Amino acid sequence: MAVRGQVAGICRRYRRGRPGYRECRSDNEHHSQVGDAFSHAHQRRQKSRPQSQISLATGRSRAALPALRLLAQDGYIIEGIAFFRPESRDLFSHIDTIIFDIDGVLLEVSRSIRKVNCLSVAAYLRTLPGWTAPDDLLTSQDIEQFKEAGGFNDDWDLTFAVVLLFLHKWRLHHTSDASVLHTLSPTVAEYTTDIARRGGWLRSAEAITRDADLPSWPSEWYDKPKIQQMFQELWSGEHCQRLYGFEPQFFPGPGWIRLDTPLLDAALIPKGVKLGVVTGRTLREAQFALELLGLQDRISLPGPQGITKDDGFYKPEPLGMRQVLTRLESRTALYIGDTIDDLRTVLSF
Repeated sequence: MAVRGQVAGICRRYRRGRPGYRECRSDNEHHSQVGDAFSHAHQRRQKSRPQSQISLATGRSRAALPALRLLAQDGYIIEGIAFFRPESRDLFSHIDTIIFDIDGVLLEVSRSIRKVNCLSVAAYLRTLPGWTAPDDLLTSQDIEQFKEAGGFNDDWDLTFAVVLLFLHKWRLHHTSDASVLHTLSPTVAEYTTDIARRGGWLRSAEAITRDADLPSWPSEWYDKPKIQQMFQELWSGEHCQRLYGFEPQFFPGPGWIRLDTPLLDAALIPKGVKLGVVTGRTLREAQFALELLGLQDRISLPGPQGITKDDGFYKPEPLGMRQVLTRLESRTALYIGDTIDDLRTVLSF
């Protein structure tokens, strides 16, 4: 059955100190609020005639400035914690499917994956001859700027792009002190702005370094499999064998995955609504997350209810979303995401 409708969601924290920042409410209040919203939509769903198309953005009381800009350009209005087109208001009651992103939506990952984004870059740079790099080399704000550039839903690709920035700076400034390089041009803001101007994604970061008329670094310094493995080990820890099929080589011991925490009380999701996930996680990573959330019985992976990295679809390309909604025979769906790529997925659907 072809997809006849869509409702799309976006939620994102403002960074502390930026205009519009507001502290998130307690988890219990958030659980109640989201559950009430789901229940209200579910109870009203049978009372009105189905419509043909919906676009909506909603989530916790947080949003990124780039997302807000895109929403404003696309004719959305803002009411409370929801962002939606005016013509969509009367269609919320027809939601029959809820599709979730995982990181930042179902799970709080700012102390796990975001931390590993930072640590893995520093750890990798220290393996290069003569390089020094402290663990606090990068901040979560640095990582957010890559996310906002677009095309970095894959955290491995994001980590590759950050390593490339430091290698590029090494060519420009002739120092292997990563702390010094971090302060020099191009800054993270300048680099990610250039990436965004070129259309986002890792390929744009690689093009920036390729187009520079400078001597290259030693080819072995940009070792993507090694960077990826270090990221995987730091994050998964004792779960590395289950998630990736190998024992840790660089970082034995507990992984930062232990700090993943649920954002949503699964018991509050209405039973009569079809559920799915569209995520940049691998299949095994997504399965692990659903078990932590207690959703493994309602969202079965692999299967028609989900798209993961293993399926070869990457947000903001809309093909993965379209495939899930088609499989579920969804007429009107709510998508809840937390990044600019989630919003772009919806806008390009």
